[in-house]
Amino acid sequence: MGSCVWMDNELWSATLVPLCLYPVFPDQLYCYKVTAYDAVGNESGLSNTACATTFPSQTIGKTWNMTTTPSSGDIMNISITSNPTNRTFTMTYTGVAGDPFVSYANHVFVQGANQFNLFILSSSVDEDTALFTRDSGWSGSGNIYPGVTKSGVISQIPSWFSFNTPFTFVFDYRNSFLLSP
Repeated sequence: MGSCVWMDNELWSATLVPLCLYPVFPDQLYCYKVTAYDAVGNESGLSNTACATTFPSQTIGKTWNMTTTPSSGDIMNISITSNPTNRTFTMTYTGVAGDPFVSYANHVFVQGANQFNLFILSSSVDEDTALFTRDSGWSGSGNIYPGVTKSGVISQIPSWFSFNTPFTFVFDYRNSFLLSP
C-alpha cells in the first residue's frame, strides 16, 4: 500500500502518498529505484533504475551594460536584458555625449556559426532574423542625444539561439561585446 524510493542504493523515502523530490539542481542526473509494499508489509524487489537529468538553469533578467562609440565617434550606453522564458531581449539606448546615431539594422547577434539581424516587420522574420519592436514615437533609427533614452524589445528570436550559451553582440558593425549568461 505504499512505495520506497532508493537513491544511490540507499533508502531515500518510504511513503503512502505521491513523492516529490526536492531540492534538485539544474543540469544534474538523478537515478532512482523503487519497491512497493502491501498492507501486511510484503515488499517487492527493486525495480530497474530510472534516470533523468534536470533542465539547465535559465538566466532570467540578466542585464549587460556597455558603452559604445558608434561610427560617428559619439558616446552611447546600451543595456541588453534577457528573458529566456519569453525568448526576448529588451534593448535600451542612452545618449552620453555628442549625438550618437543608432539603427536597429546595424545590430547582429552571433552564437557559434549562426547569427541573426533585426527587422521591424514580422513578415521579414526567419531563422536569420528577429523582430525589433520599438517604443512608440521612435523609428528604431536616429540620433539619441545626451540624456535621452530609447528602447525596444527583440522577439521572435531564431530557435537555434540558446540563452544559456555565450554570444557576441555586434553594434554598428565595428563594436562587438562577448556576453555570457
